[in-house]
Amino acid sequence: MKNLYRKLRNSEFLSLTELLKTKIVVVLIFLFIFGLISVPIAVFEGFSFDVRLFAPISFITLFLISLIGLIINRVRLSMHSTIYSIIALTIYYTESAYYLYGFLLILISLTVMIFYQDLYTYVVYGGGLTIYGLFYISIRGEALLALHEDNVVLSNLTYQFMLASFFLVYLLYFILSDNIYSFLSYEYLRKNEMVKKQRKYCLKYLNEIDEKKGRKPIYETVEFQKTVSEIGVFINEILEKRGEKILETIEFYFFLHKQNIETVLNSPSATTLTKKYANQLNKYLLSKDNEIYAIQFDLINKYKSAYSEHNNRYSTRIDEIFKDSSNRVLALLIIYKTLKSEPILYDKWGQIERSYSHDEIIQLFQNKEIREFLTYEDIKFFLKHQQYFENYL
Repeated sequence: MKNLYRKLRNSEFLSLTELLKTKIVVVLIFLFIFGLISVPIAVFEGFSFDVRLFAPISFITLFLISLIGLIINRVRLSMHSTIYSIIALTIYYTESAYYLYGFLLILISLTVMIFYQDLYTYVVYGGGLTIYGLFYISIRGEALLALHEDNVVLSNLTYQFMLASFFLVYLLYFILSDNIYSFLSYEYLRKNEMVKKQRKYCLKYLNEIDEKKGRKPIYETVEFQKTVSEIGVFINEILEKRGEKILETIEFYFFLHKQNIETVLNSPSATTLTKKYANQLNKYLLSKDNEIYAIQFDLINKYKSAYSEHNNRYSTRIDEIFKDSSNRVLALLIIYKTLKSEPILYDKWGQIERSYSHDEIIQLFQNKEIREFLTYEDIKFFLKHQQYFENYL
């Protein structure tokens, strides 16, 4: 329970699979408590013998399938089984004399599907259950909701409208949130690729500076190796593991810096444990661009002083940064001058020694990606006066 509470409290840091596992555990706890209390009591109600025998067995079977699926890491199977379990309970109660319980369980079942936040599951199972609920209200409406109503039809329509609205509102929410999530995922991947590209340039420059000054790479320095060893021993003492294992792992970590990681992973002579450790340590190697560098850059930039804050500090389009035309023209001149004079492109030997030519800048300005920085009017102005840019800058 302590582990479950910690996961719920820090759910924003979980992966999608771990988050789904946590949701399944919560639903299983709810199903266990609800089934333990309600199913034995309902057996003594006015059901036929087939229903009294089949419904509890179905619920217990589906519950066990969900639990086993969670244990063997078949997360999707476990999720679908929990939904089948709650639907089985719903149908079980809609056949009872207590019609209100059945109606409430329809809403509870939809809530469980909403809790999983899966569009396909909600549309298929939730849509079918909503249709079932609409027929259920129309058939059992008098005993269910309108016992003291004069106009039974109007009362039924009211509750049918409430159930259909409940389903449709969350369906619209799922569609909008799914589109937003897809957009944000695409933007994250696009920005992440841009950051990785710039980080690769930074590391290349750092390596060139180290070579010119005759400095060793950081992973070959005694200070770094000593620091890593001390941190590894400290963590190992907290975990209370055998000391020789952590020392072997540290030595293997330094060894991987001088190896081609793909060769190690594809080597037929390497054991399964060796490949497992190599794959885990690969993201922390300093001999190439890796996740550890991303963490390092984020940490440095977090405490590095930058420009003073202003309202448009995150703006990239010059029309948002500068409102008057003269400043926008000056900004366009600076952009052109920077692209033409600064070496930011690879030459034929793979070195960053070449700047943009005039024709390449024209081609760059006509790409769709440049619209994040320049407007159509800025590009039109540049193309119209490109000879002045070329001759005087």
